[in-house]
Parts: sequence; structure tokens; C-alpha cells
Amino acid sequence: MTALPLPRHSGEEAIKVQPLKEADPNVCVAELSDSEDDDADGLFTAAAAAPDTASGSSDDRIKVTNALSAYEKLRICYVRDKVTGDCSQKAAAALKEKNMWVNRAKRIGPVPGVEVGDIFFFRIAMCIVGLHRQTQAGIDTIRPNENKFGELIACSLVLSGGYEDDVDSGETFTYTGQGGNAYHGDKRQYRDQELVKGNLGLANSCKYDVPVRVTRGCLDSKSPSGKIYSYDGLYRVTHFWAETGMSGFRVFKYSLERDPGQLELGSRIVKFSGKLQAKMEARKAVVCEDISGGRERVPICAVNDVDAAPGPPPPFTYITKTIFPPGFLQPSYPTGCRCVGRCGDSASCLCIGKNSNKMPYTDGALYESKTILYECGPMCRCAASCPLRLSQQGQTRKLEVFKTENRGWGVRSWEAIPFGSFICEYVGELISNEEAERRVGQDEYIFDIDCIKGSRSRGVDISSFFEEKDGGEICEVVEDGHMSIDAGSCGNVSRFINHSCDPNMFVQCVFNDHNDMAYPHVMMFAMKNIRPFEELSYDYGYEIDSVRDSDGKIKKKRCYCGARRCKKRLY
Repeated sequence: MTALPLPRHSGEEAIKVQPLKEADPNVCVAELSDSEDDDADGLFTAAAAAPDTASGSSDDRIKVTNALSAYEKLRICYVRDKVTGDCSQKAAAALKEKNMWVNRAKRIGPVPGVEVGDIFFFRIAMCIVGLHRQTQAGIDTIRPNENKFGELIACSLVLSGGYEDDVDSGETFTYTGQGGNAYHGDKRQYRDQELVKGNLGLANSCKYDVPVRVTRGCLDSKSPSGKIYSYDGLYRVTHFWAETGMSGFRVFKYSLERDPGQLELGSRIVKFSGKLQAKMEARKAVVCEDISGGRERVPICAVNDVDAAPGPPPPFTYITKTIFPPGFLQPSYPTGCRCVGRCGDSASCLCIGKNSNKMPYTDGALYESKTILYECGPMCRCAASCPLRLSQQGQTRKLEVFKTENRGWGVRSWEAIPFGSFICEYVGELISNEEAERRVGQDEYIFDIDCIKGSRSRGVDISSFFEEKDGGEICEVVEDGHMSIDAGSCGNVSRFINHSCDPNMFVQCVFNDHNDMAYPHVMMFAMKNIRPFEELSYDYGYEIDSVRDSDGKIKKKRCYCGARRCKKRLY
């Protein structure tokens, strides 16, 4: 059982539930104002710093990350295979059957491996990691025989705006108890609430002054579920009372206050990101409105709130496609599928057949990296909107380039990015590895194309959930093509993406306009759910002591990624 802090109001005698207090007419709880929401100070620091603030050890964080990764992969596969029923629930049930849920015992306080600011696109995902075990109820409780107080205790809340009497100010909020809600979409009460179940649990949490985890949910059109949930940390129930609600029935009200010293509210960052997308001028410290100069579908601004005399990134030529060297003959794609509209039938689609008869994308997501992935190309008859042309749609996420404290420039997204989503392609000047070696000292933006190394970031293996191995592997023997991409003088937003020893993206080699194994397209996908304004990163893949200078001496470069499992050296 998790040890609890001493109550703020302790006594030797057993405490009974306090008599209900009438609402104080002098207490006013205001909704989050626009001016408060526009004050972005600390928001971006909080989003970037969150990976170091998880409860528990780095092993706990790995367990949570792996559990969520397995869930997302399995859910996407079930959707792809058109499994009947709710694929999110079925994926969670399959993981539970194989004992892959983590933090199984309910607890009071923080959950090991879960960070303030973590986002979830399905409520069942919060059950998998032990954050909130109820798939529908807003209050999660611990039974009397499972806690040291011997009474029902509320340990977690999910706020989804389901009650007409709820008032939320962020750091404090007034929560309406459960029960009596019609659940017809109008939020109205249809009967009196009672001091039982979750309502009693919250009252006891107030009595014993125990922390309650709070997660806020909101609508999100780009979420696979239509919603996004953000864990906002620990709160205390300061007092509660009964009153007549807006519909004329008795409701229980609980006033909660956030514990000090925690990271910025994740839900506030989510809300602020939505406001920015609707009103870009609200973003402060912009030093360039669009580094692509209109070449991308979505503008990419540059932000510098670090330097005393803020300026934009050093000049370079923005391109959207890799440049081939003079005289280089780019082969054409020899064949294409004959699908009409959208590819989807693996039995007749040539391109799906090249992917071991499995559609690699499902609802715009790639569930795991593969050695090589084939997309439809110029010889295919399918439409430009075909799902097997996903990475050819270009950069569609609202990204920004920003100045970091100690790693030059970096990249982050204004919006939450679901697991498996395509983010961008790494483009630049195609050069041989021999030419790359000659550019020693100017190699900060050189990407060594290696499909085998890129496919190592597969994460959790879910093949045991299927009767046959869900491979997706190709039969060709893939060797190092001895080619690299140099984005030093010309490139796109990807040239600013930093390395991390605990990345949130993986690299995928893709073929769509040719099939020369020497130089596939280098695409980047989300390997986990990425919070708004969380820095994007991938593993550069260097081995320690693998880089040498022109004299053959080992070069060393320190790593500043800040991950708990940082190797301290880039190479």
C-alpha cells in the first residue's frame, strides 16, 4: 500500500463524515479567462520538461510506455482487420488477458510511470496504466478493505463536462457529484443525488485529506476517438456541500484545489494549442512567420524566446523534395496497382501485396516500423487520396521551430499527435557516403540512410496476439545503400529535429516513386502519443566511439537530450 502524507487536519479520534455545509454565496469560482489562457509563460517549458517528472523509476516509465504502445498497436491492427465490436475495448481486454496491464493495484496519489501532462485518446488507456480504472464513471474509488482508512476513498477523477453544475478554473474547480444525470447529452439532472459510492468516496477523501488524481477530457476532431484526455496531477478536496442544482434537484458539490509544485496543467496546454491554431497572433516571440516561405501546406513559424537579441534560424534553402546530384539518373517506378479510388483489397492490390499482403496504414497511422514500406506511386491508378499514399501528402501538422536552451534549434507541434501518425520527411541533398566522409566538420545535418537500423525501433512485439506472425516484412535482402542525405544548406523542417535517447518518433524507409534500395524516402512517424508543444525527437542511431575525424581519431559529442536513460554521449 502506498504511504500517505499526514493529513492537514489530524486528530486522535476517528473522524466521521462532516455535516454537509451550505454553499457560501461569497465564494465565486470563475471560468478560465482568455487573458489567463493567453499567458503562455511556462507552458512550453512544462511541455518539454515533463519527461523527467514521472512518478517512480525509469523502469516504471518504460513499463507504462510499453503497455500503451502495445495497446495502440493492437487497437490499430484490430481496426485494420475489421474486428467486430469496439476495437479499443477489445485491444485492452486482450492485453489484460495476457497480464500486460501495469499498476494493477489501485493506489492513492501518483501512479508510477505516469507523468503530469500525459495524454490519452481513449479512456480505456487510462485503465491499462492504472491512472483511472473506470471506463465511464467520473469517480474512481478504492474499497474500504484496500486502504488504510477502512472507508471508501476516491482516488481519481475524470472531468468531461458531463454535469451542468460543474465549474472549472484550472488550479481550482467545483465538481458535481455523480448520479441523477440523464446522460442524454443535455447534462441536466433528473433526480436527487445521494451520498453513496463515488460521492461518499470524495467526502472521505476530504475527511482524510488524501490526494485525488485529476484528468480532464475535451473534444478533439483529430483524435481517433474524437476526444483527448490530459492528466493534470494531484488535487485535494477542501470542502463539500449539498445544494439545489440548476434543474431543481439536490446535487453534491466538491471544491478541489491543486497541490503546489507540480508541472503546468496539461489540459491548459491542450486548450492553449487549440486557441493558437485559431488565432496565430496569440503566439509570442515569433521571429519568422513561415520558414518554408509558403512551400508547405501548413506554415511553420520560428520562435525565439531564449536569446537576449532574438533572431531567426541561420539561412538555408527550404525544399520539400530531396535534390539529386548532377548527372544522377533517378529510376522510375516500373509497375503500379490497378485499384480504383482507394486501395484496400489485399488480394488484388499489387502495392499491398508488396507489404506482405497487409495494408501498412490504418486510419492514417502506421502501427510499427518495418524494414521497408511500399506506397502507391505514379504508375498506380488509385486516387491521390488513397490511404497508401499517406506520406506523400506532405507535412500537415502545425509545427514550429524554436530555440532551445542548450541544443540549438528544435521542433515541436502545436497539436497533439496520435501514435503512428506521419509527421514529416527528411529531405536534403542526396550524396554518397564517401562524399559524406569528405564533409567531416560539416556533418551536423547528414542523415546516413540505413533501413535496417531504422527498423529496430519496433517497440513491443504483438505478434503473439495473432495466429500467424503479423510480419509486414518483405522478401528482399536489404543492404546498406551507401547513400546519405545532407540537409546542411538545403532541407525542410526535419533538419531542426534533435536527437533523444528516449525519442517520440521513429524513422521509416518508404518507396513510392522508385524501387532502388540505395535511397528510399526517409519518413518520420510518432512512436507514442505526443503532447502539444512536446519537442519532437528521434534517435540519431550513433554507436558510441563510432565517429572519427579526418585523422582517424575518435570524436566525442555530449548528449543534452535530458532523458532519464540518456547515454550522456551522442557518439
